[in-house]
Amino acid sequence: VASVAEQLKSTREALGLSVKDVVEQTNLKTDQVEALESGSWGSFAAPVYVRGFVRSYAQLLKLPGDELTRALDVELGVAEKSKEVEGELKPNRSAVNILMLWFSRVNWKVALPVFIFL
Repeated sequence: VASVAEQLKSTREALGLSVKDVVEQTNLKTDQVEALESGSWGSFAAPVYVRGFVRSYAQLLKLPGDELTRALDVELGVAEKSKEVEGELKPNRSAVNILMLWFSRVNWKVALPVFIFL
């Protein structure tokens, strides 16, 4: 199975499109297209950008974007990382946190005069 980068490049070439054509039709930059086609994922700020750019590029080439992004997640190792992080991000639901959340939502301009008046 070809990598995502290889699929993008080979499909573009098969369609007779140049990198310049892709740049004009997707609003990506030349260096971004070249990075996508070479699999230089580290040249992007975050995996979310890579996924979005791959999806846009795949749409232009009429490739299945969902399949490519799943394959990209495997290449990037995103699926495993997101499962690890998911377990770490469970909110702490202690009584103090719930009380602080409630106090943060109170409109104090109205509530404070009412409390003082009582």
